[in-house]
Amino acid sequence: MKVTLIHAPKVIRRGGRPVAREIMALPAGLLPLAALLRDAGHQVTVLHLGLEEELQPDFNLGESIHAEAPDLVGLSLQWHAQLRDGLAAAAEVKAAAPHTPVVAGGLTASHFSAALLRPGSPLDFVIRGDGELPMVRLLESLAAGGGDFSGVPNLSWRDAGEVRRSPLDYQISATELDALDISATDLLRHEERYSGHERADCTPDSVRAQLAFPVFHLPLGRGCTADCAFCGGGRRAHQALGGRTAPVMRSPETVAAAMERLSRRGRRFFFISFDLPGPGRRWHLELFRLVRRRGLKVGAFLELYHQPPDADFIDAFARTFLPRVSVLALSPHTCSASTRQRHGGPPYSREQLDEAVAAALDRDLRVVCYFTVFPDSGWDEVWRTASWAKALAGDGCRVEGLPVELEPRSPWSLDPARYGLDAATRDLDDYLRRHAAEEHRLPLADRLGYDAADLEARALLLRSATEDAETALGQSRGADHPAEAPVVRCAPPQLELAAGLAGPGAVYLVEGCEGLDARRHALQRLCRLGAAAGSVFWLGGPAEGPVDTCRWSTRPCPAGELKRLLIDDGGQIRLCQCWPPHEHGRAPSRGELLANVEARLVESRRQRGCADCPALERCSRCLYPGLSVDEFCDQVRRRAQNRT
Repeated sequence: MKVTLIHAPKVIRRGGRPVAREIMALPAGLLPLAALLRDAGHQVTVLHLGLEEELQPDFNLGESIHAEAPDLVGLSLQWHAQLRDGLAAAAEVKAAAPHTPVVAGGLTASHFSAALLRPGSPLDFVIRGDGELPMVRLLESLAAGGGDFSGVPNLSWRDAGEVRRSPLDYQISATELDALDISATDLLRHEERYSGHERADCTPDSVRAQLAFPVFHLPLGRGCTADCAFCGGGRRAHQALGGRTAPVMRSPETVAAAMERLSRRGRRFFFISFDLPGPGRRWHLELFRLVRRRGLKVGAFLELYHQPPDADFIDAFARTFLPRVSVLALSPHTCSASTRQRHGGPPYSREQLDEAVAAALDRDLRVVCYFTVFPDSGWDEVWRTASWAKALAGDGCRVEGLPVELEPRSPWSLDPARYGLDAATRDLDDYLRRHAAEEHRLPLADRLGYDAADLEARALLLRSATEDAETALGQSRGADHPAEAPVVRCAPPQLELAAGLAGPGAVYLVEGCEGLDARRHALQRLCRLGAAAGSVFWLGGPAEGPVDTCRWSTRPCPAGELKRLLIDDGGQIRLCQCWPPHEHGRAPSRGELLANVEARLVESRRQRGCADCPALERCSRCLYPGLSVDEFCDQVRRRAQNRT
């Protein structure tokens, strides 16, 4: 039979326009499943909608399905962020081929199996838990004419308006895992365009950069050894959704052999994200030994979420994988061992992690540490965590600090009161609404799926320590912060004025705000003003104002669109360092400022004769250059000539 397996990444939109895609990496089990079905005699194609739309922005899935005429369409719904785009893809399939059955699988599909099969759904089947044997049996049943699917394990389906479920009897064994081909990238359409990165901006430069450094996520096994409270893929979730009581691993020999095959195809950097605590890390050490024995010259991103590794483990990792590009990723989350343990993590000390980071940096490895704000982390804990993160960054470690999302089936979602949060996302419709909106316009609680006291303000405190002003200004022009977002520099007394002019989504640089109490009050005030949603708050801006980005650059001045604002202690507003203070007796509104700027632009274009100027495309159109009209235009034209 003909089978099409579809991966639908999450599309991030700004003003209805796609600007980035997340979950671009294929789920770990999709290619091995495709290879299993191929080896069983079926004709299989893996379709990555992100790749198709990169190559052909007007790609039509329905037309593609109509042309290929598969007998079964499979849809991966591993992550909750895929729900909206995945179900939209299933609806396109049904519209083009109403009689073609559609089956979904993955952790999220398993959790929402009944809701996904309600009347009107584009799905016909949901496989809960492991899908290898169920997919083979489902295809056999369809080939035999369908009707009775009770012999297909782990299956949910509609029958006369009712959702029926077969027993959750099948869990894949280690022997079966080893028999699957995890390197079957040849089954992916446009394999040569698949970079394997998790996120991609919708720009040609972003795509080219990622294709120059392709990566591959290694599926080491199934299940999990941890029960992190915020994670929907922990040990208890796997038991409830798939019947698995313990992780099952591929052999190190199988994984090393797949790495060699993939490296011959140009994939020489591997993501390894499966931690086995304590003695279990001998599995990793054996894999490292086999990689060295095969002489593979490859890099790796190794994520460990249990105890920090010891010096011997770090040494083995450093001897195995390429230096300066290979990464050790650790997840301390917080400075408090008791808070970490309360949320399902290991209770190690700051000193233990610092030693591991230092050992890795000494071995020429790159290191990244992930921090977060737990719902019940107090201000003092967040302050100390931020200080620790900043110290690690100063030592050469990359740090990231963000609150984590609420996931289906996570302990947080099952018992939110126990962990100090108010869950706003509970059922399938909640998740669909959450991912249908343009998230940069949502308050933080709506983006995360839960709220807690001062959560947004505490998250901004951590983020201000883990990212600097230069990074913020760079991001303000990228997908995370749309180009229309202003950058504001002010002191705390001017926050209300700044919030009124800039609004949600701005990047704030606040001066004269030292110490926890001052920063807490400033952050709480900004959040009460409703101005922090989708924004970044950087405390203590750079010595030179961020508004002074020009001195006549070759791009139009951002001041002309209120993208840069400087507010001094007296409430005087400037749009760049050259701009004179406003001339109003009171602070102007955003509309008044825009009208003032537009009037000056019109007059300046008239005086300078911009319409006929050969240097117009290389001119900042500065309104206050400190020169006469003739002097300014002469200098701009001479610069343009020199550049050409």
